Amino acid sequence: MNDRKLFEQLEKLGFDKPTFVSPLANFFPHRCLSASLASWTVTTGVAFINGFYGELGIVSPLVAHAAHLTVPSPRPCA
Repeated sequence: MNDRKLFEQLEKLGFDKPTFVSPLANFFPHRCLSASLASWTVTTGVAFINGFYGELGIVSPLVAHAAHLTVPSPRPCA
């Protein structure tokens, strides 16, 4: 994979890595795909969509599903 820049940016977020993956494993996909990154992705995506609709002056379609889009906060690296 030739997405080094993207992977470097994701690694800089400093989220907790899966405990069952060796620290010597490749960043993507083994150390990258964690619950903390998934949590950050949902939170960021929802904020972006709600903000976009807010700028348009329209109620976001996600407002009706807000209770289902609540996730734990990402854990930083220990």
